[in-house]
Amino acid sequence: MKQELRSALKKFLNKSVVSLLCFSGLSAPALSILLVEYYDFSFFYGCAIGFLCFLVSFIIVMKRPDNEKKKINAIERDS
Repeated sequence: MKQELRSALKKFLNKSVVSLLCFSGLSAPALSILLVEYYDFSFFYGCAIGFLCFLVSFIIVMKRPDNEKKKINAIERDS
């Protein structure tokens, strides 16, 4: 049961990690605006976190086609 749940969660995260990172990158500055009255520099940290989320998602997207090409080439070599 746990193994099936882990594999399902892993498949879900592999498919939607970029969209989750983009959503968190958009929402981080908006949420940090709400925290300005508690901590003065929260907006700068929120923008930095949002930028890092977009940067990580960009890196994932740029690396993903290389992995897919390697899989296709390996399948073609085997057949």
